[in-house]
Amino acid sequence: MLYTQKHLKDALADKEISNVHKHGLKKEQLKRLPELLASPVMIYDSLSRSDSIIAVTSEIDKDNLPIIVSIKPNGRGRYDLETIDSNFITSVHGRENFIAQFTRAVEQNSMLFCNKEKSQKLFER
Repeated sequence: MLYTQKHLKDALADKEISNVHKHGLKKEQLKRLPELLASPVMIYDSLSRSDSIIAVTSEIDKDNLPIIVSIKPNGRGRYDLETIDSNFITSVHGRENFIAQFTRAVEQNSMLFCNKEKSQKLFER
């Protein structure tokens, strides 16, 4: 999977009300992305982009929001000065209004995978 340096910097930058692209995540959380994506809480089709899916992780941000990862499967990106085929991470952030997002995903039959045990722990928060 590819992830741009700009998006990485934005994910690590302190949250700002005036800039929704600054997410305030910890470096340790982003280092764990491969592990978190290998065992997600749930995966559903993006409700805003027809070319993406959303992976919900078991990690939360400093505002106690579940961290989600937007992924464009079968994308293209630059690696070692070459354009290659790759799954492409387009965003990593704490998801506000997660319950509403989850409800919409279920109602629109967009849910692709859900780990029952992990999802129950997530909703206990």
